[in-house]
Amino acid sequence: LSENGQRAFADLGRCLQSQGKEKVLDVFYLIDESGSLQGTDSEKKRAEILSSSLIQLASFRKDVTVNYSVGFFAHEYAVWKSWTTVNQGGIVSEAAKLDAEVRKRDQGDWTDWLKGINGAITELNAQHERTNGCSTLIWLTDGGIELETVDQTIDAIEQLCTNRFDVLRKNNVTVLGI
Repeated sequence: LSENGQRAFADLGRCLQSQGKEKVLDVFYLIDESGSLQGTDSEKKRAEILSSSLIQLASFRKDVTVNYSVGFFAHEYAVWKSWTTVNQGGIVSEAAKLDAEVRKRDQGDWTDWLKGINGAITELNAQHERTNGCSTLIWLTDGGIELETVDQTIDAIEQLCTNRFDVLRKNNVTVLGI
């Protein structure tokens, strides 16, 4: 892991330690489904990475309840899998469903990070209200924000940098970008 990645996991560990007996980890997967993935991930490695990470959640500490949800974004944003508690006995089939869904999701127009991040913030805030858990955002994108016009792209970047990422930080959301 990079130095930032190590810091993110340390922050998450501190959050879990501060929770007392009822430890909860809420993980939101925000997954890029833009058409550019046909070129940047033609072998669909992202499907294997994400399904493997979901399986790893089932091996998390036994004293922690782990919940997850999945959203996709490109020119639009939508939740694909609503919040679900990880069940070790059923996680392999859940991971296979995620793998299959990710493999077919690379047809979106544009790459609207702002829509995706706004959707993730809404989901994580609502879940935090329900569970008071430690929030983690796993954000997978091929690295390019691209909207229909240059002005839209510049405006979205400004909003992300001056507001939306600050909201995630203030809400103590651990962000892992892939």
